[in-house]
Amino acid sequence: MSRAKDFDFAERCNDYDLIIGGHSHDTVDTIIGRTVIGQTGARMHMVGATRIRMRNNEVIGIDYENIPLDRYGGDAGYAARVARIEGDPELNASVGTLASDLNRTGIADMLTTLIADAADADVGFYHYGGIRLLNMAAGEVSKAKLFNIAPFLSHICTAEMTPAQMRAMIIAKYNGGISKESHRIDLFSTTPYTVVLDDKGDAADVIFPRLREDRTYKVAMADYIGRKYRFEAKGLTRLPMRVFDLLVDHFREHSPVAFSNEPKQSAAKTSENMPGWLVTAVNT
Repeated sequence: MSRAKDFDFAERCNDYDLIIGGHSHDTVDTIIGRTVIGQTGARMHMVGATRIRMRNNEVIGIDYENIPLDRYGGDAGYAARVARIEGDPELNASVGTLASDLNRTGIADMLTTLIADAADADVGFYHYGGIRLLNMAAGEVSKAKLFNIAPFLSHICTAEMTPAQMRAMIIAKYNGGISKESHRIDLFSTTPYTVVLDDKGDAADVIFPRLREDRTYKVAMADYIGRKYRFEAKGLTRLPMRVFDLLVDHFREHSPVAFSNEPKQSAAKTSENMPGWLVTAVNT
């Protein structure tokens, strides 16, 4: 939850002694009313220490502190284990080659295409936060590099969805979520779409130039979307195939691999910055 939402919750509800938030990458150590609020930032730079003082089974005091971990020396045994894993010959061996540099959009094009093809789906979706590598340089590609793209060992889910249901899912994610994840293109897709924004910058509609409103489509997505996003669908099924394995197999079998950095998704507020096909779609 974001810092602002933690603060708002503490202001509206004074029943809680302590709120420990996360996921927003904020660093927080404060008190709102009677509620202590803590968050430890990002990338394990700090650990949150909470001290609760009790008397006769009653809480008489709470102290929270963010402690920088650079105060402490590294653990030699742990460092050796990390070095062994990072130096594993199998992880670092080449599994194929990349034809040209990919940015995050290009990596999304690769992921959405591969999961849609593997599931024999009409449409593939992948979420922004699930792509942990910002870019890939052309050349040799190892298992370690592919693991860094999608380190969660995600599986693929499939479902039957109408364009109306896809539209509702995209709008809910665009307008909701924590502050750093809202009001951005979060769901990459094999099918092009444009989010139509209202005067406040919220998503009001989604235009799909290649989908028919009277059809139901087979959709493939990472299982994180299937578990965490708000949407309606029929037959949501988690498949045994993993995204990481799809990447490895594709590079082994189809190198040099080539995908496009050209965005398939966009957001537009007025006809002045809408693609031509969208202006026509909105006007009709």
